[in-house]
Amino acid sequence: MSEKTHAKPALTPEQQAAVMAIRERSRHDRPGPDELIDRGEIDELVPHGQFMELRMLTAQLRRLREERGLSLTDVSERSGLTRAAISRLENGWNLNPTLDTLFRYAAAVDAHVTLAATLTAPEGVTCRGGVVLTQGPPPAMPAEPITGQSGGASR
Repeated sequence: MSEKTHAKPALTPEQQAAVMAIRERSRHDRPGPDELIDRGEIDELVPHGQFMELRMLTAQLRRLREERGLSLTDVSERSGLTRAAISRLENGWNLNPTLDTLFRYAAAVDAHVTLAATLTAPEGVTCRGGVVLTQGPPPAMPAEPITGQSGGASR
């Protein structure tokens, strides 16, 4: 029993040059992230962890919507957002929704989005934003504004 092997035919120098030209055009047509940032077409990349936190939040909101038997149209009417905007948010196409959008969606499904800052390292050097979803009314605001100073009024 013999095995057939398929060897690639050798390319002529002209064919190799044509392949290289196609590859070069392809690199120009699909620039990498660093090149897009250098050109000013994007400001920065969204870190994977932040993207995943947003995806977890929108998945929770979608689950709440479905548990409550609400359609996209129901949420649209309750929130004032378009059905398309809600769909893009739920399916991960809106990578940078505004807080207003998230708060309005949550309120439409009788939930509340709470933002929190959490330390990621014991030294307290690096912090990142965290998002927690709670059900029910929003927590009460403090009676006095926080001034950032301890034990005294600001001048």
